[in-house]
Amino acid sequence: MATGWSTITKENTNFARLCKLLIDGGTHALRVIFDAKHPPHDLKKHLMDSRIHNILKNLKAKKLLRPEQWNRLYPSVGSATSTGFDITLLSLLLRNICNLPTPVKGWNEEPATGSVNVEDDVVRLRLYRNNLYGHISEPALSNADFNKYWNDIETVLLRHGVNKTAIDSLKTQSFEPEDEDYYIKCLKEWITDEADRVIHEVKESEKRVLDEFGSVKDKLEKVDNIEQKLDQLSPTRPASRPTTSQDAERYCEKLKEAIITQTDDLQPKGMIHAPMKTDHIFTNVVVHHGKERCPEQIQSGQHPVHRKTLTEIKHCSEIFVQEDENLTFFQNILAKIRKLRKKNPKRIIVSGC
Repeated sequence: MATGWSTITKENTNFARLCKLLIDGGTHALRVIFDAKHPPHDLKKHLMDSRIHNILKNLKAKKLLRPEQWNRLYPSVGSATSTGFDITLLSLLLRNICNLPTPVKGWNEEPATGSVNVEDDVVRLRLYRNNLYGHISEPALSNADFNKYWNDIETVLLRHGVNKTAIDSLKTQSFEPEDEDYYIKCLKEWITDEADRVIHEVKESEKRVLDEFGSVKDKLEKVDNIEQKLDQLSPTRPASRPTTSQDAERYCEKLKEAIITQTDDLQPKGMIHAPMKTDHIFTNVVVHHGKERCPEQIQSGQHPVHRKTLTEIKHCSEIFVQEDENLTFFQNILAKIRKLRKKNPKRIIVSGC
C-alpha cells in the first residue's frame, strides 16, 4: 500500500535518529573540548577577562551572538556554566575564544583521515552537520547512508568522551514525531547561526577591499595634486623656438673663443715657453654633487656628507642624478612620474674651469 505524506517511514526515523546523535553527542563532545580550554571552576574568571569579554561583546554587537546566548554567558543571577551551552553556542565559543590552532587543511575542508587533533574533529562535526542539512528538504536516509554517517560520527564522539553504551542505546530508542521536529529544528538553528557568520565575514571582506581601494585612489589623487602644484611653482620660461644643432655649434664656438681669450696669454711659472694652445689641454670632467650622494656612495651604502663630493665622468649618462634609495616612497613615485614625462636630452654642453 502506498504511503501518504503524513506517514513516518523508517527512512524518516533514520534521519531524526542521526540528528539526535549529532546534536546530543556533538554537544557533549564540544563541551568536553571547551571545558579543557576554560575549566568550569575558572569559567567566570575567564569570561570576565577583558580580552575575552571584548571579543564576545563585539560578536554581540555584530548580532553573531544572540541575546539569549549572551544571557547564558553573563546571567543576571548566578554564574555561567558550560552545561547550559547548546551546540550552537559551543561552536561559536570554540571558534572565537579558545585559541584553537587552524587545522592543516583549514576550517572548511575535510581533514585527512590520519589527522585526529581537536580542531580537526571540530571541523568534522560541522561537516557532518552540513551533510545532514543537505537532506533537510526530504528528511529521510536509507539504511546504507544511515549506517555510514552513524559510524563516522560515532568515531569522532568516542574520541571525546561520549559513552559507547549511550550511543548504542540510541539506535533502538523509539521516536515520536515531536522528537524528530525538535532535532531538525536544532540542526537548522545550528547551521543558520554559521550562515550569519559567513555572510558577516563576506561583508567585512568587501568593506576592507573597498576601503583599501579608496585609500589608494586618495593617495594617487594627492600625488597628482602635489605634482600640479610643483609644476605651478616652477619658474615659467618665455616661449621660444626649439634649439637647433646650429645654435649649439654657435654657442660652442663663442664659448671656445671666450676661453682662448682668457687663457692664451697664461703660462705656468718656470715653464719653458712652448707653442701650446687651449685646444691642446685636456681635462677630465667631474660632477660636483654637493650634499647629494654620488653613484659610488649609493652602491656602497654610504650616507651623504655635508661637503661637496666629486665624481670623475667616464660616460655621459653619469652626469644625470641617479635614483637615491634613501628617498621616501612618495619621493620615488614623484621622481618616476617626472621621469616618464621627460625625455633625455639629445646633446649636452659642459663648461667650467
